[in-house]
Amino acid sequence: KEYEQEIEGKFVLLAGDLLIDADILNARLGECLPPLEVRENGTIQIWKPPVVGVKYCAGADCADEGGGGVNALIIMDSQTGEEMAEINADVAADKFAISAFTLLSEYNHALVAPERNGTTGGMVIQKLKDMSYDNIYIDEEGKEGWYSKPNSYFPKIDRFRMLKEYEEAVRLRRTVIRSSDAIGELSTFVLNDKGKYDHREGYKSDRVMARAICWQIRKSSQGR
Repeated sequence: KEYEQEIEGKFVLLAGDLLIDADILNARLGECLPPLEVRENGTIQIWKPPVVGVKYCAGADCADEGGGGVNALIIMDSQTGEEMAEINADVAADKFAISAFTLLSEYNHALVAPERNGTTGGMVIQKLKDMSYDNIYIDEEGKEGWYSKPNSYFPKIDRFRMLKEYEEAVRLRRTVIRSSDAIGELSTFVLNDKGKYDHREGYKSDRVMARAICWQIRKSSQGR
């Protein structure tokens, strides 16, 4: 089912087919935390500080200008799948990369996979490399960053399967969502009439996509 906005800790039923069931979203909403620290006018939220010796991984959804989205990055604990910190910012690619560089460095030089589907993703990857950030995910084709394939054959991961695997992780609590804003995006992330999961008109899904990418990175041998 598709849900609108949070009202008194619940979601109001509308219509449609959510990626993640509303009952699961309401249960996960109870696990969200207020940030321990907020930076850069609220665009960076930190729920848990880094711990020495712990491995972290990150996924980034990079928005091209005019596309209606924003740049989003989520950092997870590679072992537990718990969310640690997030960037969600409507800023230029270079500014996003600088913020990402700082946060990723704090989290023990976390493995990061910026989505490279559009122009912005390539710019973010290049800017990170210019700043000598060298822990960038390499895919099976030897390319840096994550490419969300529109369609592919098993066992390769396309966009639909990536999202379904993230749904399974949330449903089985293999990942722990700390952001109520992410739950809000998931509450309007539905299967459209073209058979594609996407946000409803007027809403965003950058946090959703960043998390789905991060989950794939955590699964990979590089993310362990």
